[in-house]
Amino acid sequence: MEFGQLFFFLVVAMSYVSAIGERNVFQALRAELVSRRFTYHSLFWLTGIISFFMSAVLDNLTTALIMSGVILAVGAGNVRFVTLAFINLVVAANAGGAWSAFGDITTLMVWQAHKVEFFEFFRIFVPSVVNFLVPAAIMHFALPAGRPQVRADDADVKFGGWTICALFALTIAITVGSKQFLRMPPVFGMMAGLALLKAYAWWIARVEVRREAALLATEADRGAAHVGGG
Repeated sequence: MEFGQLFFFLVVAMSYVSAIGERNVFQALRAELVSRRFTYHSLFWLTGIISFFMSAVLDNLTTALIMSGVILAVGAGNVRFVTLAFINLVVAANAGGAWSAFGDITTLMVWQAHKVEFFEFFRIFVPSVVNFLVPAAIMHFALPAGRPQVRADDADVKFGGWTICALFALTIAITVGSKQFLRMPPVFGMMAGLALLKAYAWWIARVEVRREAALLATEADRGAAHVGGG
């Protein structure tokens, strides 16, 4: 039963990650970082801080997979920067995943087994920050100078992308609330969030079908007008 609950918990989390990625949210983040004139030092700290807090919601492996693509995109082929940023990413993801019940498989298992309450994980937030900052501060002095070359990398968030992010946050709130106040297994809250995601995905599909039909009708009308005018 415990392994089954853990499995379905992770299935819901990865479903949200997949849906957010399909809506180009992560690609938009990458494009935003690439388009700005950040130095290598700024990018190093930005990717580290984002990884630290992202891993508190997602597991550290998923965070590493997502942010590694961002680092490779913004690094512009600078091997020294990419190497140090990857080290910083791994440290930040593991440090950030320690102070949240959602951050790692082990913390999730401890929370589901009622060994530690959700808000008790926050007690190690400061040690987690120190664990991230000390290695990052040391690597800071080894980073290359300058800034990467700006490249065109446009990526717009698709319809419903930000709403799915909000639904993910609502799912986490439902999960924590049901566990803390109703003493329900966390997997119930996550499965309720999966139902919300499925319902909204159905709505997105209907809207996109309508838009495509309207676009085809408009093109057909233009073609008929052109033929009539000819």
